[in-house]
Amino acid sequence: MVKIWEKELRSEKKLPVIIPIVVYHGQKRWEVAGRLSGLIERYAELQEALWKYIPDYAYELHDLTSEEEGERIESGEVKLTVYLFRAVVAPDKGTLLRRYKEAMQALKEVSGRRDIEDLIEQGFGISLARNQRSS
Repeated sequence: MVKIWEKELRSEKKLPVIIPIVVYHGQKRWEVAGRLSGLIERYAELQEALWKYIPDYAYELHDLTSEEEGERIESGEVKLTVYLFRAVVAPDKGTLLRRYKEAMQALKEVSGRRDIEDLIEQGFGISLARNQRSS
């Protein structure tokens, strides 16, 4: 956000509104505080009079490890991307294959894109090979 604001300040006198969004696709669920203050070391121990000098805001979280998150997405391209992100961190072969089927279903919404189909096949092939080596 600061980089965007620095750039804007060179040409404008006012800062644009920025809504912070976190898109997370790790192996475990996102368990970090939902506000910036929850990430700042010893924030709660500071004197309340100092809080007004420290930025604090909430952010919009999209935790792609959550099964429900993919169900709410309507765009075929975005849904496909979510399923691919999930596949990268699949904990086992069964989960990987289920996510492959989900991606293929989402691919039907983006039909006619052979380049995307090839990319998916290659990506899942690599993930499957890696998954088999680790089992």
